Formats: sequence, C-alpha cells, structure tokens
Amino acid sequence: MRLLVDRSRDALMLHDVRGRLLETNRFGHDSLGYTRDEFLQLSIGDVNPDVGSIPKERLGEQWRKMPLDSSVTVETHLVHKHGHEIPMEVVVAPFEEQGQRLFAAICRDISERKAAEAARRREELRFQAVFEGAPTGLVLINAKGTIMAANPALETMLGAAPGGLIGRTLDDITFEADLEVGRSELEQLHRGEREFVRVEKRYAGCGGEILWAQLSAFRYGDPKTDEARTVAFIEDINERKQIETQRREMFERLDELVAQRTAALEQEIAERKRTEQELNKAMRAAEAANLAKSQFLASMSHELRTPLNAVIGYSEMLMEEAEDTGSEELVPDLQRIRNAGKHLLGIINDILDLSKVEAGKIELFIESVRLPALIDEIIDTVRPLAHNNGNELSLSLELTGGVISTDITRVRQVLFNLLSNACKFTEQGRVALRVQELRVGTEAWLRFDVTDSGLGIKPEQLAKLFKPFTQADASTSRRFGGTGLGLSISDQFAQMLGGRIEVESEYGVGSTFTLWLPSHHAQQQAASASGTFRAVTGDNIGTVLVVDDESESRGMLARLLEAEGYAVLTAPTGARAMQLAELHKPDVITLDVMMPGMDGWAVLSRLKQRPEFADIPVVIVSLMPDADMGYALGAADVLAKPIEIDRLRGVLSRFGAGAGTDASSQHVLVVDDDPEARDLLCRAVLKEGWEVQQAVNGARALESIRASRPKLVLLDLMMPEMDGFELLEILRGDPALASLPVIVITAKQLGQTERTALAQRVGSIMQKGSYSRTQLVKHIRSLVDLKAKKL
Repeated sequence: MRLLVDRSRDALMLHDVRGRLLETNRFGHDSLGYTRDEFLQLSIGDVNPDVGSIPKERLGEQWRKMPLDSSVTVETHLVHKHGHEIPMEVVVAPFEEQGQRLFAAICRDISERKAAEAARRREELRFQAVFEGAPTGLVLINAKGTIMAANPALETMLGAAPGGLIGRTLDDITFEADLEVGRSELEQLHRGEREFVRVEKRYAGCGGEILWAQLSAFRYGDPKTDEARTVAFIEDINERKQIETQRREMFERLDELVAQRTAALEQEIAERKRTEQELNKAMRAAEAANLAKSQFLASMSHELRTPLNAVIGYSEMLMEEAEDTGSEELVPDLQRIRNAGKHLLGIINDILDLSKVEAGKIELFIESVRLPALIDEIIDTVRPLAHNNGNELSLSLELTGGVISTDITRVRQVLFNLLSNACKFTEQGRVALRVQELRVGTEAWLRFDVTDSGLGIKPEQLAKLFKPFTQADASTSRRFGGTGLGLSISDQFAQMLGGRIEVESEYGVGSTFTLWLPSHHAQQQAASASGTFRAVTGDNIGTVLVVDDESESRGMLARLLEAEGYAVLTAPTGARAMQLAELHKPDVITLDVMMPGMDGWAVLSRLKQRPEFADIPVVIVSLMPDADMGYALGAADVLAKPIEIDRLRGVLSRFGAGAGTDASSQHVLVVDDDPEARDLLCRAVLKEGWEVQQAVNGARALESIRASRPKLVLLDLMMPEMDGFELLEILRGDPALASLPVIVITAKQLGQTERTALAQRVGSIMQKGSYSRTQLVKHIRSLVDLKAKKL
C-alpha cells in the first residue's frame, strides 16, 4: 500500500486540526523541494499561504465543523522550498482515527492548465483588440447565421449604431439585388464543405446608401464550446468599383477611337510603305553611288599616275639625253616639265589621302622611331625649299630621349607639310622648328613648333584654315598655288596619331603651327615582342632576319638556318623587324605575310621605301605544320609609277646588269598594257645594256616566258585579259618558273584587300609546291651570294 501511495503523481498529505503535517507521500515532499523529515517538521500553513493567513484557533474551529462524510475542493498555491509558488487543486476530506479528527489532502499540480488558460485569455484579448481596432469591417457569425459581434469599422461603414448589427444576418445588410451573390458558397462554408469564400457584392447602409464591398469569410471552431463559427472581413471597395467603371467606360471610348484611328492608320501605313520604298530605292542608289565612288578612288591612282609616268619619265630621259648630247639649254625647260608633273602627282596623292581619311581606310603602322634621325631627314628635305625663298632655316631639339612609337610616314608627312608651308609663305625671313619633350600629368608628349616670319593669317581666316580645298583667301591660291588640302590632311593625321594641331598667327608678323603628339601611341606593340639575335660559333656565311609572329615557326626556321652556318635575327612583329633591320643590316630577310598589326606586305613596302634597305633580298616564307615546308618568293621588288630612273637602275643592277656581261643573259621582259609606260621602261632598260622583250598583258607575257625565259620580269599589276596578280600566281605555281625574279611596277596603291588577296595567293602557292628545307636554304644562299658578289 505504501508503495502505491509513493508512486502516485499527486501529493498526498495528512494533518490534524491544528495544521501539523503528520504524513506525506514521496511526490508530496519532492514536488515542494523537501526531504520527508524536513517536510514533516512543517505545518500546512507553512506550505499554503492561504491557510497560513487564517488564525489557528479560527482555522481549527472551521475544520472541526466539517462533517466527516464531506470534502472540499479548492484551487490554491503551495510554496516551494525555494520560494516560488505552484498552482494546485486541493481536495480536503476529514476522518477520525482512534477518536482523533484528521484531514487527508490530495494536491494536484495544475501549472499546465493555468498556463493554457492564461494563454487563452491573452489570445482572446488580442483577438478582441484586433477585432475592435481593425480598419476593415469584421463580423462574427454563429452556426445559425446570426451576427454575434461587429467591429466599429463595419458599423461606421454601414452607418449603424454601436451594437446595432448584433442579432441580424448578412442577408439583412445585403442589397436586395445581390442577395443570391455568393449565397451557395456561404452555405457550403457553414456546412464545412469549404474553408474560404470571397465574393464582391453590394450592401445596404442603414441610411439607405448602396456601397460595394468584398466579403472574405472563413470557418473556425470556438475553443471553448467547439461550436462552428464564421469570421467575415467586409472591405469597402466602392472607390475601386468607381474607378473600374470609369476605366470600362474609357476603354469603350478608346475602342471607338481606335476603330476610327485604325482606318486612318491603314491609309497612313500605305503611304508610309510607298515612302519607304522610295527611300530604299534612294538608299540603294546612294549605296551604289558610294560604291562607285570607292571603286573610282581605288582605280584613280592607276588612271592618273599612268600618264604622269610618261610625263615625268620622258622628261627625265630627255634631260639625260640633252646633257649627254650637249643640248644643255633644253635642260631648264625639261626640268619645268618634270617639276610640273611631280607637282601634279603631289596634288593627286593629297586628294587620294583625303578620300581615304574620310572613308576611314587609312591604316596606321606603329613602330619605334629614332626622332633625331627623322628630324634631320625632314630638315635636309626642306632646306632647299627654304633657300629658294631666301629664308633662314633653324632647328632646336630639347629631348631627354630619342625613341618614340608612332607612324613614321604620317609624322614625316605632317611635319613636311607644315615646314614646306612656312617656307612657301615666307620670303627673305626665318623658319624655325623647335622640338620639345614635355610631360602633361603622367603622360609624355612631344611638341613640334613650326614658326615663320611670313605673311601671317587674319583672325577671320583661322576658322576655315583646316577645311579641305580651302586656303586663307583667294589671293593666296593665285600667288602661291596649292589645293588647300595639306593642312586638312595633316590635321586629320594628327588626330589619328592621338594628337592635334594648334595655330597662332598675327597678320603681317608671322605664324606658329604647333603639332602635339603622344610619345607612345596607344597601338604600340608590347615590349615583350622584342625579338632576338642568335649568333653562330666561328665564321658565319651571312645574316638572315626571320620575321614571323608564330614562335614555333620562327624558332624552327632559325634553328635550320643556324645549322647551315648563318647568324639569325628573329622578330615577332613587323615593327620589331624594321628596328632589327636598321640595327643589323641583314643579308636576307624571310618574311611571313599573315601577321597582326603591320603585316608582311606593309613591312615589304616600308623596306623598299628606305634606300638603305631597298637592296636587301626579301623571301616571303611560311612554315607548314607537316615535316616539309613550302616557300614562295613573291615580287622581288615593288616600284611605284611614275618610275624613278635611278631607282630602276639600282634594281636592275641587283640582277647582274652591267658592262662586260654576256648580252644573252640580259634579256628583260617588260609587261604593261600602256604603250607609253612600256616604251619608257624599254628605253630605260636598253640604256642599261639589257635586251628587251615586250608583252601587253599577262597572257602574252606567259607565252613569252615559256618560249624564252628572261632573267628578269618588269610587271604591271593592272592589265586586261590576265592581270599581274594572276600571272604571279601562275609563275609561283610552276616549279620551273618559281625562282624567276619579278619586279612589280604599279600605279595602284595596294590596300588591305589587295594585300589579303596577295597573301591568300602566296598561301595557295605554298600548298601546291613541295619544297624541302634544303631547297629553301639553297634559295637563301643564292640571294646571299648574289649580294656578296655586288659588294
């Protein structure tokens, strides 16, 4: 029995009428934090504050009056040993034992129940606060559909007095015409067949007004009674409905307007299509005209230079004949003819340059340039112009370094134009060039000041100074000549190079034109692309410059040439190749065509423009991925029309021309469709001791070559039937003719398209040939030996 009592989860206590605790079970003293002995030293008043607050005499009297067959149940608190109170439900029942009245108390911990009740009360208070304070109308409806509560927001919305909606139904406040709206859904909600209902309907206010509202209702169970109830939110949407009505009316009106506008648009579209067709037609015509202009400008060089070739060439030839025959009185007139032709050539070049600038077809080739050498070259060129007008020419260099990166051709062209203008517009005066290296912020800049003491420029004329085909005034053109293109082209070149031209002038005193250029152009090649020089042990048999952007191809050819005893220079870019050529003067240059930046054709053109490089043999070569490699020797040289006789003589001498040479080996084939150009070349070649054959186009030239192989071919590119490009391809594709030297003579300036076409043709020739390393080295050796013989 004792075991059952101790295992009870209720506290069991026994006390007498004076409140002394006589016995307890284990849960009784453990739940209050006491041991059994400690607990039995206490009275019931010590653990129950409610009992302890009653005087003992009065308490004992009350306990004695309790009938023996009765019990009392109370909710009270028992105090834990550590002072906190524990809510308890206590049942007290009196009984007698051996004539003594005792009391049994059963105490049950009701902490969880009390906490749940407190939480429920808090939730009810929270719900009441939300219900009362919600800005949206709220109603609480019982299972019979009667409103049990309505919040102030709903009463205000419907104009009802406080509590005036209680006891009514939703139908009582619904506009009669909308009674059936949502009725079936609400009935399903009341029956528990759905959890939520949302409908929009009209409600009738207590003052007779009609308003739109949205009803959102859900079902819930009352926690006290488990009765199913409904909570409904009734939100005023009267304003929204008014907006929707206005919008609907507006859209209806818009539909009418759209229908009216559609008819007008259909007519407008038809007219617009007609206009677009006319515009497209005009655009196609403009594009065709632009294409025709581009084609015209592309061929203008050839068509205009060809007659100039005869004028300049024949005048130079006649000058030599006059000097040889003693008719020196004719020389000044012949010089005037030649100078007039060169002047016209300069004008043509200016027009072509301007057209290229405007079309965005000017290509910059950025390379390292030794500025002092460039300035000396320009001064030497300009000095005769200064002396012709009795001018004093001076130079001032203020440089900390000597190497810049820019396009040397464009810089030379701009400075020459500025200096030649200064010399032309100044008589018996001073022309000065001052070059300074300055730092602007973190950037290094060059400043070129061209100052003269000439005519000067009026302020109103400065605004149109850089416009093409315009000079300061009409009298300038009449007195000094010129087209007015030089400054316009120079200004645009300066901008392309990242700089600008400024001018200061005082009429009657003189002018200063200032050219600003960055010391290093943005397109400068990376410093890592530096190239190398690979020497050989012992005596080398010649120096070869290998130019190729692919490191593997470059290294392969370098090792091959080193094994044959050559000293090898390597360059990964065209700009670096020009630097190495200037430093080392190689005997032969091998040149890859397809390279980024300055390609092989650009390098070849630059080499042939420089007298010190013009006689270096150039082999256009490419290394193939397989074990064998192909090679193609393109044009052995390129001469531009009008032909300079001295330049032609130099080229001819490279191929063995000269006194004492067997005449049978001096057979030269001249290929040109223009009779005057062909005659001029033939007379020049004959004068140098060569035999000459002629051909009017590539087809006739091919027949002549196969009938009697010449030692050299002078070839024009632009010809009917078979042009020079096609003939070159045929020659390089025939192993028996691949080594035949060809000098290209053309009035056409090769652009990127022509260069790409030539590069593709070289590539195809390489694929047709199957030349081994030995053959390539043999070809290079022959060129080195030829150069050595001349030395």
